[in-house]
Amino acid sequence: MAAGFFLVWDRERDGELQVDEMHASFAFDIDDEKQVTVFADNVFIGRVIGRVGSRTEDGLEVQFKVKVLENIKGALPAEVTVNQQGGYDPAEKRLVVFAGDLPLSSGRTYIFSTRYSKDLGFHTLVPRSGDINVTELPDSALKKEISRRRGVVESVAGLKAPK
Repeated sequence: MAAGFFLVWDRERDGELQVDEMHASFAFDIDDEKQVTVFADNVFIGRVIGRVGSRTEDGLEVQFKVKVLENIKGALPAEVTVNQQGGYDPAEKRLVVFAGDLPLSSGRTYIFSTRYSKDLGFHTLVPRSGDINVTELPDSALKKEISRRRGVVESVAGLKAPK
């Protein structure tokens, strides 16, 4: 997903569940909201409908069907597939945590920051800051956060993402 990243794996067993941690180096600061917004093709509010697939070519990645509730940056259809690096592999009873980012949960609402891949046909989220859980926010707080995020999008308009 990010240009110039490398992976390091840490493994530990917790009872029956194997937990693997993947770490990476990114071309930008994934904890800096402005840099993430510049990198992202889309920033939107979405509710996770459910898991729809997985792939393991570059480490475990899990795809989720997401209902788009509101676009903040870019334009998306009513539903999209969001890819998350890491996730839970039920066949191997293995949880892969990528860059400290916990797996998405069905029924939860997030602010997503994603990069679209035409080749793969899905939107890969930025770890940690690209999937902010807002499920518990009251409507007034969510509206305020959406307005604030729109301000961030406007403040970085015209800046180029790292390649």
